[in-house]
Amino acid sequence: YILIKQEVDLRNWYTVAFENEYVLIVNKKQGIPVISESKDEVSLINLINKDFKAEYQLCHRIDRNTGGLVIISKKISYTDIIKKAINDRYFNKIYKCIVWGNAENLVGTHKAWLFKDSDKNQVYIYNEKKKYTKEIITVIKKAEYNSVNNTTTLEIDLITGRTHQIRAHLAFLGHFIIGDGKYGINEINRKFDLKYQAL
Repeated sequence: YILIKQEVDLRNWYTVAFENEYVLIVNKKQGIPVISESKDEVSLINLINKDFKAEYQLCHRIDRNTGGLVIISKKISYTDIIKKAINDRYFNKIYKCIVWGNAENLVGTHKAWLFKDSDKNQVYIYNEKKKYTKEIITVIKKAEYNSVNNTTTLEIDLITGRTHQIRAHLAFLGHFIIGDGKYGINEINRKFDLKYQAL
């Protein structure tokens, strides 16, 4: 959170939060993928390499419609070191989101099993292991309920980082993220008039 305060606005799609000779950390806006999914699609890493006239490399990913900090390696020789530091959890990636309903009782560790349907770009959550599923672990660290609009702000630490994990797991637990058209309830989402999910 300290890094975000140091932002310098360079483009509409991202701002620089921190930079040294090894890494560039940017705050990605919602709506842009970190890496292109097709030949003609604009991505965060493409924009950055164009702006900095460089060949920087992504060290991790966040979903297209999720906003937040993204770590980018400025030196190819350091990319694997940075990725290992992330994978070995030398630091935590903390997410914040707003969900529907009172979710204060969700504080704690939640385990489940996730199946990814690549054709539909959707995942399904189960209480027990099934064929082709992978274990997911989601830790909800804090929860603040707002009774005025019946929403809860959650602070989340991902132990595993599967596709759509936060969105699908919270919906499975009965509290979908506001603005999430895939795993939420559109009738409720329309009341909040959000362009993207509150994540």
